[in-house]
Amino acid sequence: MKPNWKIEHLQKEEILRIIVDIKIEHVPEYVFKEFNKEASKSKFKELNEHYFSALSGREKQILGLIIQNFSNKEIAQKLHIAFNTARTHRKNIMRKLNCNTGNELMHYSIFFKNEEQSCD
Repeated sequence: MKPNWKIEHLQKEEILRIIVDIKIEHVPEYVFKEFNKEASKSKFKELNEHYFSALSGREKQILGLIIQNFSNKEIAQKLHIAFNTARTHRKNIMRKLNCNTGNELMHYSIFFKNEEQSCD
């Protein structure tokens, strides 16, 4: 008899319990790698939720554009704001998220997954 559930519908804790119940040598390496990757993302989100929630709606909109690799000039044009305003928003976002580089901002892309965050 086939089970009537799919792994995509399980919570991470349920998957971990299943993995622990199975003999370790029977679990493929890629399962552990994928689980660790997802656990790391989940932990980052948990630890940084308060930083993200401190952003204004406009800052979240601009962060979404930054994550899509928009430059300050492109953000200014898209949102019909001055270049200096876009640059100031980027500086404030980096300060509020405690980021020193643009690459560090990319970690915050997980906050836009499964979220209807319009950047248009």
